[in-house]
Amino acid sequence: MADQTVKITIVCDNYEHTPGLETDWGFSCVVKTPQKTILFDTGGDGGILLRNLEKLHIAPADIDIVVLSHDHWDHTGGMRAFLESNPEVTVYLVRSFSKGTKHAIAAAGARIVEVTEPVEICPGIFSTGELPGPPPEHGLVIETEPGLVVITGCAHPGIVRMVARATEMRPAKVHLALGGFHMGGMSDRGIEDVITELRKLGVKRAGPSHCSGDNARRLFAEELGEDYLPLGVGTHLEFSG
Repeated sequence: MADQTVKITIVCDNYEHTPGLETDWGFSCVVKTPQKTILFDTGGDGGILLRNLEKLHIAPADIDIVVLSHDHWDHTGGMRAFLESNPEVTVYLVRSFSKGTKHAIAAAGARIVEVTEPVEICPGIFSTGELPGPPPEHGLVIETEPGLVVITGCAHPGIVRMVARATEMRPAKVHLALGGFHMGGMSDRGIEDVITELRKLGVKRAGPSHCSGDNARRLFAEELGEDYLPLGVGTHLEFSG
């Protein structure tokens, strides 16, 4: 029987996890499935992205698809350098991206798919479709044996709203929500309310990173215990597909 494992590796983040990898403000992860390999966001610095990929033994040429969550530099800044290494990719982005960003991607040779509604990117992996921000954003939804895995770049529309969209699209339990939750300026009460709402949605585990804020990470860790994941550059996760 063919291996159906889904592997997720954080390749850019402002939180450290694995010694020897570079941290920087921004987010990017690689999702490897039996069918395709996806780069979700590209961090803010192309040099850091490529160096971390090399140290993690991930070749840019092995990436088939790029998904850009939203049009902010700390998620698109590594795109140009990546496309210089591998322009033979399809890039999924929300329709509201600037003409300048779209032009730069197309000029590098990549194919662009503009997302408005939820769409299947490859077998078992979906875009949430464009959700209003500002800025508008979409997340990645992955079907795995233990449940859905929801990945967000910054969750500008709200992490609860993005997870709720995922459960509307694919009626299944959410095993894990991870990525930027955009909670840096939120009060303790506000963060606790978000945790409560995520629990109501059936979220079992959470890995707030990037723009989630140190306080949010602390409160998630206190509330979730062993179901909290302290993510950072180099974190590697595996799930049965």
